[in-house]
Amino acid sequence: MIISKIVSIIIIILFSQSIFIESSYTQSNVEKNIIGEIINLSSPGVLPEPTIVQLMQINIDNESITKLDEQIIKNDGYFEFNLKNFSSDNMYRIVVDIGYYVNFYDVTADNINDIKIYIYDRTESLEDIKLNSYIMMIPSIDRNSRQAGVLSMIKINNYGNKVFSANFSDPSLTGINLFRFNLPEGWSNLSVESELPVGNVLEINTGFAMSNPIPPGEYSILTNYIINYENNNFQFDLKLPYGGENIQFLLPYEAGKITAENFSDETNITIGEKKYTVISGDNFEKNQVIKVNFDNLPEPSLMGNITNFLEGKIYVIFLGVLFSLVLFFIIIFTIIRKKNMTLEQDKK
Repeated sequence: MIISKIVSIIIIILFSQSIFIESSYTQSNVEKNIIGEIINLSSPGVLPEPTIVQLMQINIDNESITKLDEQIIKNDGYFEFNLKNFSSDNMYRIVVDIGYYVNFYDVTADNINDIKIYIYDRTESLEDIKLNSYIMMIPSIDRNSRQAGVLSMIKINNYGNKVFSANFSDPSLTGINLFRFNLPEGWSNLSVESELPVGNVLEINTGFAMSNPIPPGEYSILTNYIINYENNNFQFDLKLPYGGENIQFLLPYEAGKITAENFSDETNITIGEKKYTVISGDNFEKNQVIKVNFDNLPEPSLMGNITNFLEGKIYVIFLGVLFSLVLFFIIIFTIIRKKNMTLEQDKK
């Protein structure tokens, strides 16, 4: 009797597991319709031509992406994709390409039939772009090489209702029409990261420009680079084509002095475990230029000067000149000696 009950329990457990496994498999491989709408917030009811919508499958395990389907959308903005083998192991993304701007939406189980993706008309004007904050920090200084590592944290905001996108096919395009920032003289090793849609960083003589579209809203930009300074100071004329609500400059505590007109006096703050000197200014107009001075920066020690001298090209030049002088004196000495020997022989 007991054995019979145990066998019955085992059969029930196995049966329930088989049902669960089948149910789980079915949930991971079902046919689903992904339905949504493209909405133009700049011009409601009007879509750029062509507006292309793509359904992408992202395999998280092998980090691959595959295009499953593509549609050209009409003015009603409606789209529908029939996904025959939906799997919870994959992620699905709707990509909207309107030529000058690409937006996307990651499909979730909570929203698969009422997706709304917003797009905007295009503008080539930077009028609505504002600089919310600009923080230039120098976290590290190498005194022997007179090099400073610079980290800048920038926040911008597009207050308009259109996507800024420069027209790179326009032959009259100049740097003034590009979204750009200038950098101190002597910069190198520039790296730029941002929350903006995909684009390129263009290094120019005065700094860098970005080809990324700028939709309405706030975005962060992070830059880092190296600058070389001479003696114990450098000056940076920060240009503000987009104005500036708040500008800050930070230097490691007791590593020098920062001054700029219409800025606060130096104060001290602690970030992490490191102490910094900071000055701050607010409400700058468009096209204003801030002249900031970094003075009393660390200089090489005596040993550092010797090391720099031995490692520099001046050392090679010095050796070349020294060798030439030694060779010159040897030649002169040899000529004089031969002449003296000749005179002594003539006397004999």
